[in-house]
Amino acid sequence: MRRGRVVAVGLLAGVLVAGAGVAAVRATTGPHTVEVSQARLRFDLPHGWHDADRRPAPTQAWVIEAAQRQGFTPQAYAEGLRTSTLASMTGPVRGGYLCTVDVQRTRFSRVPDAGTVQGELTQLHEEVDSSHPAASPLGTVLVTRYHFTLGSVPATSTVVHVAVHGEVLAITIAAAGADAASTTDPVADEVVRSLRPG
Repeated sequence: MRRGRVVAVGLLAGVLVAGAGVAAVRATTGPHTVEVSQARLRFDLPHGWHDADRRPAPTQAWVIEAAQRQGFTPQAYAEGLRTSTLASMTGPVRGGYLCTVDVQRTRFSRVPDAGTVQGELTQLHEEVDSSHPAASPLGTVLVTRYHFTLGSVPATSTVVHVAVHGEVLAITIAAAGADAASTTDPVADEVVRSLRPG
């Protein structure tokens, strides 16, 4: 089995709003400011997003599948998510699945280049669509979009690698559907524009 960073797949079945896998959800009525206190980081999400206390379990189907695809045991994958994830948010439902944002610690000490991230994602059987640097209020970040299939559901994630207070975080936006990039890319743009110290 693999050792290394677990990549948050991010998708949760829409029925999980009822409780399985999402322990606490707080509704908001306007744009949502995310405060990642452990990393002293803030950024904004559009209307309709809210904090979620996600607790992945090794028995959940999406955990089992993501773990298998990335070369982990379900137990190691779930534990890796628990220990690396600093914040989780859920957003609108697309095709029966919640859109999600996860903030994770990475192994990087500085913002990686596109080739490094593409190599890491390819090893985890994710297909990279694009990767490019972007300017943010916290300096240059790397924005990478990749796609995968979870069960029979096509999905896209856009991840923003940002350096803050001596560590690099990965902010991953995930959505289901063949045109999911039309959801993930605008959210990623809002994240990049609004990054600031917490």
